[in-house]
Amino acid sequence: MEKSDNNIVYGRNPVMEALKGGRTIDKIYVQKGEINGSLIAVIAKAKDRHIPVIEADRQKLDMMSDKGKHQGI
Repeated sequence: MEKSDNNIVYGRNPVMEALKGGRTIDKIYVQKGEINGSLIAVIAKAKDRHIPVIEADRQKLDMMSDKGKHQGI
């Protein structure tokens, strides 16, 4: 899901699609301890594009997203 008011994309599939689509991305936040499954592919793609990946606690991601629907990213 994307929040257009501050240009934040969150959720595993939307972030991966933004990466695949070549969208300009400043950095990616992932939840500490949640690096598994599809997040591994997202992180690998981000590293290929030299996009910083930052681990953050759940509360920070909850604040950045719509009521915690971020899926760890």
